[in-house]
Amino acid sequence: MESTNRDRNDLREQVQKTLAEVETLRDDVKLHVHLARLDLQKVWNEIDPEYTRIRAAARDATGRTLEALHGALVEVRKQLSTLREKLMVRTDVDRGGKP
Repeated sequence: MESTNRDRNDLREQVQKTLAEVETLRDDVKLHVHLARLDLQKVWNEIDPEYTRIRAAARDATGRTLEALHGALVEVRKQLSTLREKLMVRTDVDRGGKP
């Protein structure tokens, strides 16, 4: 009987220890999700106005200006593709996939 109580106490201690570890891990993941969200929002806030500016300028552009705008659009496309890839990886991870 004494060993049974000791076993239960040991198990209870293991559960408490594991619970504390999981809580720490949960808090860490929650923080990283928040920081990632902020980071992605910052990138979006930089890309979107640039696209809007280029789109407006493209309406009346000619010659070398068109060439410059095309180069800028290629860069925005690359940034948007990178952002989308990051979002897709995060979405897959949220659904239980591998990063």
